[in-house]
Amino acid sequence: MKKIELKDVKICDWMSEETTCFQATVTVDGEDICIAKNDGKGGCTDFYPVSLDTDGQKKIDQLDSWCKDNLPKWKSHYFPKKKFDRDLEFVVGELLEVNNEQ
Repeated sequence: MKKIELKDVKICDWMSEETTCFQATVTVDGEDICIAKNDGKGGCTDFYPVSLDTDGQKKIDQLDSWCKDNLPKWKSHYFPKKKFDRDLEFVVGELLEVNNEQ
């Protein structure tokens, strides 16, 4: 089991319109993997590799695949009979919500 965490979380409430405007570093087992950013206007969260070498994007892709393959599926109240993968964006959203409540 990987330990995925957020650090250096910066939330900009006044810019958050439809989603939370934030920036955070995503770590896996203590290693910085990427920077997660969302502009708060309803779009997806973007991920930028911390490492600028060719392994940076590969690590993000591997982490996204690991989340989909190993974490429990989730259900939407809009589609109660369907189960969805927990991808990296979903996991970061969950962690951000927990972080924001503290």
